[in-house]
Amino acid sequence: MWDAEFCPLAAHSRRALMSALGGKRTLGCGPPFARQTKSVEKVPCSECGVLILPATAESTGGLCMACKQGIRKSMKASRAYFESLKQCDPFRELWMSLVKKCSNDPGLSKFSIAEQRYFAVSLLEGEVYNGGFDQFFWNSSGDYYALAVAGLEEVGASSSLVIVKKAAETVFGTSGPPADQARRSSFVKHLDLNDWTRSSAKIRMASASGWTRTPKTRVWWHRS
Repeated sequence: MWDAEFCPLAAHSRRALMSALGGKRTLGCGPPFARQTKSVEKVPCSECGVLILPATAESTGGLCMACKQGIRKSMKASRAYFESLKQCDPFRELWMSLVKKCSNDPGLSKFSIAEQRYFAVSLLEGEVYNGGFDQFFWNSSGDYYALAVAGLEEVGASSSLVIVKKAAETVFGTSGPPADQARRSSFVKHLDLNDWTRSSAKIRMASASGWTRTPKTRVWWHRS
């Protein structure tokens, strides 16, 4: 609104205009140079249908910038992934409940035997796929090595069991992984790289014969 104190000329003109109109206010008596904007009708992207400016369509051959840059598919895949996380996944729910339970009971004393073995095998799987056996043994996850072995034996994952035991023997010898994390980490840290290289080749050969996992059970099974 125009203020007479700061713009007396505008106030005088407004009074004169109102007087000419019989003292009645009318709509639209705003600042003299109010900008008039014109809406531009957008056009659909020729590939995904998103509305874009005509200038953009002209410069990209009818494509939106996401399609032009080739990232539209990855954006849709990301949305689909995050939408899937909202759906109930019983295996994820079980895993998260066990992780929460373990945070208050690292010794798994309140776990059933089935829960202990499921937790240990799942932990082994996650660590190995994320950073290898050295990560599994280095971290506190190695505390559950014996339970993981028992779990693999129970489900009959014989080929995977051979690989796990071979990895443990490579790092710790026939005595197996120590229960103490600091001692295990020391073994991994001072591991002879030449021995590890030779043994890794044997582990890879064993892997080719049967290291796989099923999405429904989240554990390893031997191939038939």
